Amino acid sequence: LVGIERLRGHLFKLQRKKEDWKGKKQKKKKKKKKKKKKKKKKKNLTNKQNILPLVQNMLIFCYGY
Repeated sequence: LVGIERLRGHLFKLQRKKEDWKGKKQKKKKKKKKKKKKKKKKKNLTNKQNILPLVQNMLIFCYGY
C-alpha cells in the first residue's frame, strides 16, 4: 500500500509538472513596447548664421554683384 501511494504521488507530481510545462509553453510572451523614435528636426537652411551667405550668393548669381 505504501508503495502504491508513493507511486501515485510520484505520477501525480509528474502529471502536474507536465501540465505546468504545457501551460508555460502556451503562455504568450509579453510584447515589448516599442520606443517611439523621436523625429529629428530638420535644421532650417535659413538659420540666422546661414542666411547672409545665401542671400549674398543669390545676389551674385542674379545680378552679378
